Amino acid sequence: MEKLSSKRGRVGEMELWRFLFAIIIVFHHSRNLIGNENAPFFNGAYAVEFFFILSGYLLMQSIAHSQDLPGDRLGTETIQFIKNKYLSFCPDLYISWIIGFLATVIITRCNVLELFMGGFWEMTLLHMGGLYISKINSAVWYLSSMLLGMLILYPLLRRYKETAKKLLVPLITLFLLGWFYQETGSLRVPFDWNGITFKANLRAIADLGLGVICYQTTQWFSSLSFNKPAKVMVALVKYFCYGTLITYMFTVDEVPPTQDFFFLILWMIAIGMTFSRQSIANHIFDNKWIFFLGKFSLPLYLSHYYWSNLLGELLPKSMAWGWKLAAYWAVSLSTAAIVMLLSSLWKKHRKTILLSLKKVFLKKED
Repeated sequence: MEKLSSKRGRVGEMELWRFLFAIIIVFHHSRNLIGNENAPFFNGAYAVEFFFILSGYLLMQSIAHSQDLPGDRLGTETIQFIKNKYLSFCPDLYISWIIGFLATVIITRCNVLELFMGGFWEMTLLHMGGLYISKINSAVWYLSSMLLGMLILYPLLRRYKETAKKLLVPLITLFLLGWFYQETGSLRVPFDWNGITFKANLRAIADLGLGVICYQTTQWFSSLSFNKPAKVMVALVKYFCYGTLITYMFTVDEVPPTQDFFFLILWMIAIGMTFSRQSIANHIFDNKWIFFLGKFSLPLYLSHYYWSNLLGELLPKSMAWGWKLAAYWAVSLSTAAIVMLLSSLWKKHRKTILLSLKKVFLKKED
């Protein structure tokens, strides 16, 4: 999931929502293990829209803070931006993928070389460009599509900042959402191939565009001076939007649901109001526990999907679905904790490890 820029600039409430919507996605994928009829949040795939729009908001925020024009450095700057985004998922991405790879090999006894060669593209996050073969950790399609979408929008917004953010990106977003509605009636089914690219990539560009629009409206909204009753009203509207979206994801079982397009507006209102910090008592979320949950959302997202498939091979077919769900959560949370721990250890001792490897494999300079 998209990381907020820095601890000083993080919004505690947004960190909490990141964690809660990651949980909804984990519940949604439990259907692979316990069946559609038993899975909580059968419509939980819609939570991905939250993360896409949030990523678009942060993309525009980053660009807005870049004052100078890139000139001939636009290509280099774009690659550096995407590189930094990719590295923000590491080493969690690698650790979780290796665990999933080993678990898949051990449990399914599949061809190791074939699985690795196919799954390699998942690790690089290039697989949504079309090189999608294996399904070790299909949930990372979101990260891949997000990066590909940013590769298109970032240089456009940097080169033509005012024109792009006020005209070009909103038009692209409108046309893509219109295409989705008329062609398929849904934003879902990310791995559908339209002859040129995966449907998920167009979905990413459209949702990132909504985030760009959300950032601009939030800047205006944040500049207003509200009194206490108005701040209470902002909080009520914000939580009404979040509550309605969560209820929608929990209760709706129609696939594909055409209501997705209307509820995109609620996502934008909720995210914008959260970032504006105009609601009453929003500071209560700015504490280390909430920030920890926000940080934990990434390893949790990266470490659950393969278990929704693999546990079916291990657990008795006769086991009650409730116990299967409990086992799924236990192993997913445990794996996420291991990923977070190993990632933390790597970041802490990275320089020492790399220096040791350098001494082993490189010749000493004369």
